[in-house]
Amino acid sequence: DESIVNILLIGTDSRNADESENSEGRSDSMILASLDKEKGTLTLVSFMRDARVKRIGESGRFTFYNKLNGAYRGGYGGGGAGELIKTINGNFGLDIDQYIAIGFDGFATLIDKIGGLDVELDQAEINFINDRIKGDHELEPDIVKNAKTVTADPGVVHLDGAQCLIYARNRHTGTDGGEGNDFERVNRQQEIIQLIYKKVTSSMNEQSVLALMSFATNYITTNLDLG
Repeated sequence: DESIVNILLIGTDSRNADESENSEGRSDSMILASLDKEKGTLTLVSFMRDARVKRIGESGRFTFYNKLNGAYRGGYGGGGAGELIKTINGNFGLDIDQYIAIGFDGFATLIDKIGGLDVELDQAEINFINDRIKGDHELEPDIVKNAKTVTADPGVVHLDGAQCLIYARNRHTGTDGGEGNDFERVNRQQEIIQLIYKKVTSSMNEQSVLALMSFATNYITTNLDLG
């Protein structure tokens, strides 16, 4: 369908500020942004990182069963965005050929560039953010370890980029106060994207958006050109 444009949004867990196609990060966040140009709608569809799928290698043939996030990189010998897209297309019957990938530092930097976000938090979510910053978590990236703690009460809280990164990765607390899971994390990721969209479309003019896109090219990898 010529009116549909599918772009895979890839969030990697790369701890390297220099996010590149050779990054060792796994694709822990995978969201299909499907644009219907006729209807003027944009739909976000998340893929669960732990989905057990047939890995489709560079040859286009099935290689072995493994977790979906390993098709990108990490300790699973993935083949980057190409293998990930082939794997998703092959397992879910989709037609994706474009992508944008971003790592931890880029994610936080771009949110800081638009002035942060106002996010509704409960006390458990505040505690989680602060624990990741001040707790003993050696695998956390420097951008998290050096972040500011949240001192506000539960409710709508203004978060900077690093704090938004921690929030979007939270799978340990539930939105209803119970235990968290990967579905809760996916919900938070989609929430952050929608908050970014609302802020950009409500407070930035066309020239500012174009400048933001140009700035973003320093922090992403993609097969799309700026145009």
